[in-house]
Amino acid sequence: MISKPLRKREMLVVNWRIAFRDLRFIRYLIVISILLMALVVIIPIFFRYIQARQGMQLNDLLLQWIPPLNLSIFIFAVIYSVAVFSIYYISHLPIRILRLMLSYALLLILRITTLTFISLEPHPMLVPLKDPLVDRFFYSEINVTKDLFFSGHVSTLFLFFLIVHGRKAKRFILIATILVAASLLLQHVHYTIDVIAAPIFAFLAYRLAGIFLPKF
Repeated sequence: MISKPLRKREMLVVNWRIAFRDLRFIRYLIVISILLMALVVIIPIFFRYIQARQGMQLNDLLLQWIPPLNLSIFIFAVIYSVAVFSIYYISHLPIRILRLMLSYALLLILRITTLTFISLEPHPMLVPLKDPLVDRFFYSEINVTKDLFFSGHVSTLFLFFLIVHGRKAKRFILIATILVAASLLLQHVHYTIDVIAAPIFAFLAYRLAGIFLPKF
């Protein structure tokens, strides 16, 4: 009898071999990869711009009643765990991987758009969020605190929730999303509206990706 992990590895090899025989898949993979690389270059420049401008401070009644806590380690432990789990979970499904890539690219574009038109100042009781990876490689020269509406962390986690299949996997990611959303509020990194709006934009990016991708 073949073990389940072995079956998944075989599916991964077979499915990706089939995918790479489809010229449409290869073209979309190349274009989306280039788009993501371009966004990786653009976003640090864009964040420097929004960090330098003056924004509006919201009166968030919920945050006024919550004492600030530093939960950075917990937040990023959950985020990176979900990311690794989700990508592994769908690694044998090339079309899902492609949709995840395009959905994430569209999510970044949506976030750039909202941050361009909605300029907010961080909450006065903000405890800076420290990402051990992103801060080291992308934002070592600047502490980004004004990337507020909408929450990139919550929207990314909810995007993983939409991408994966299976009730148990979805339940795990949904719980993780709620925990991170609550932790961001406890740390006063985001306003309540930033967190509430995040799943809506994640769903929009996911649906747009489904429209743009052909039926392979």
